[in-house]
Amino acid sequence: MITERPFTELPALVETLAADIAAILARAVDARGGASFVVTGGATPAPLYRALAETQAPWGEVTITLSDERWVAPDDPASNEGMVRRELLSGLPGKARFVPLKTAHARAAEAVSAVEAAIAEMPRPFDVCLLGLGADGHIASLFPGEPMRADVLVLAVMAPNAAGAVERLSLSMGALRTSRRIVLLFTGAAKLAAYRAARDNLAETPLAAFLAEAGDRVAAYWCAEGAC
Repeated sequence: MITERPFTELPALVETLAADIAAILARAVDARGGASFVVTGGATPAPLYRALAETQAPWGEVTITLSDERWVAPDDPASNEGMVRRELLSGLPGKARFVPLKTAHARAAEAVSAVEAAIAEMPRPFDVCLLGLGADGHIASLFPGEPMRADVLVLAVMAPNAAGAVERLSLSMGALRTSRRIVLLFTGAAKLAAYRAARDNLAETPLAAFLAEAGDRVAAYWCAEGAC
């Protein structure tokens, strides 16, 4: 059963979720000697990352990667890696290991094997997987109408209608849905409607398929009021 954590103010959501994620990572390190953390890009999680950098999680024992990446250089404004480095990694009190998805390959499809090998070396299942969602019900760079493959860890994706960049690399549905704890983070009425449609089986979207497979490990944190 999905755990739902609605908030009316974004600062309260950020403070609570940062503490929750830090606690999960600490328990994972205590139990297994290390932890893995999948993070998402976009503007919404930036305040959360700044708050996480102030927590006492055992960052030196945590390996971090991205749920998906636009095929642009890390210094490009559209780069998820660039945002995560600025907002999270640069402020951590301990040096976490970071596994990027962007490589020097010219095309995302050329990088799949190398990135999959790097992801396979991380502690898995992932201890925490943080995902945003789109108003169309997409998660990571898994968009409606595309195959939801579970037999690979990494996919090259072409997303002509998505913002930022057409060419992308994404963790697969199979890689994401096996995570020990999955956190959905979103704000605004449109994304709340997409979430509820997926939760209530009113839409056939990647999010709906994801919740059907992993709902008992999902916690949804949202803020849908005007202040958010």
